[in-house]
Amino acid sequence: MVQLDATTAFLNGDIDYSIYVKPPAGTETPAGKVWKLRKSLYGLKQSPAIWYDKLAGVSKSADLKVSNIDPCLFYDKGIMVLVYVDDMLVFGENEKKVKEIKENLTERCSWV
Repeated sequence: MVQLDATTAFLNGDIDYSIYVKPPAGTETPAGKVWKLRKSLYGLKQSPAIWYDKLAGVSKSADLKVSNIDPCLFYDKGIMVLVYVDDMLVFGENEKKVKEIKENLTERCSWV
């Protein structure tokens, strides 16, 4: 069993639609202009969904399936990945496969 923590998870989600925000105070932004986000931020209502989409995509590329019972459980033959917000437990019968999944998550996600 291996425990992983996705530090700054919500800051690494890729946004595939337009989200505009008012610039923070103290920035040199012309009056009446807004910023278009390219990455997710803490505090956005969409951040948890964006984070989950990224994690689900990475898990799918590692040949993990999403459980029909709990969308935070990814699995394959003899291995499971449980996710709670930004913490993950990877466990299974085969230590080599657990290490492989951990390396895949770490390689594909700079935030793990």
